[in-house]
Amino acid sequence: MTNVHIRSLRTRTWCAALQAMSGATTAYGLERLLSPASIKVRKDGTRTSSCRWYKYKRGLICPAPRAVSRVERACPGSSVWIQAPLWALIGDDHVEKENLAVVICKVRPHLAKHFKSLDPWLSSPSTIDSLWKQGDLGAFEALVALIRHAESTANLAQYVEASWAALHVASLRSVSTPLETVRDEFLQVLWDRFFQVLQEVPSPMRADFDPQSEAIRLKETLEIAKESGTISGRWKERARLACWLAKQIYQVDSESTPVEPNDLLARYVQKGVAETVLRPCTTNYINRARLRAFTSSLSLADDRDLMDMFENEGKRISARARHLSGCGVVLEDH
Repeated sequence: MTNVHIRSLRTRTWCAALQAMSGATTAYGLERLLSPASIKVRKDGTRTSSCRWYKYKRGLICPAPRAVSRVERACPGSSVWIQAPLWALIGDDHVEKENLAVVICKVRPHLAKHFKSLDPWLSSPSTIDSLWKQGDLGAFEALVALIRHAESTANLAQYVEASWAALHVASLRSVSTPLETVRDEFLQVLWDRFFQVLQEVPSPMRADFDPQSEAIRLKETLEIAKESGTISGRWKERARLACWLAKQIYQVDSESTPVEPNDLLARYVQKGVAETVLRPCTTNYINRARLRAFTSSLSLADDRDLMDMFENEGKRISARARHLSGCGVVLEDH
């Protein structure tokens, strides 16, 4: 995926956020509101625009930092979507570990002292699970940063656990403003860069998993949940329900067909949030897979072979990341 394409996604997402915040429905409306000086009146009384916002809205050009700052003064909070670390994280270019640490520790400050190669705290199920349940932009960025860190350290368990959580948070983010505007492209970028690897290594992902279809199904289920009064529509409730739904539909040992949304929502209400959502995790997927295999029929020698396989898969993921990043050039905005 080229940096040009990612910058286009970034600019279009920014414009979608501005439209949601301002109420403007067109590029011309944004220009009238945010760049009124560029609207000119002809002698015949008709108006003409610079078409700059038309190009922004379609991702044909990127705004200069000065333009972003000017718009931020008019629509406070809008710059989050164009300045987010997310866009550098989902690209192929190398990201320094120090920058990954900044992203992760912004939402989980207590991890600062644990940020070093192969530190188990970073791949802790409780850490990743809490980010999954949080489900906001900062949590999603932290999960992607954990994936990038796992690539650099060849930590397969951390890669699988963080990717599986990030995959579902991406679905949630992509059916909400402003990322819904670029949903299919956004999910495809993430799939190509990170998530398709889950079909090649031990993971909870099924062979027929389709990110776009999953996002649509999630959106429909959340709408049903809101209409039925299961949730109020607050972001925290949406994120927690989305996390619970994914874990019910894609249980580690389940090969059965997913149940209907209404049945899941009824179960959610019956069991209660405290039991169904807040129950902590204890082990990650790789450790569960190893434990199941070992307790069923493996000898100690077989277990060593299994661990070697996990280690080799981690190295392969790390090599893939190095190949994608080429010479390790840090992503910069131009």
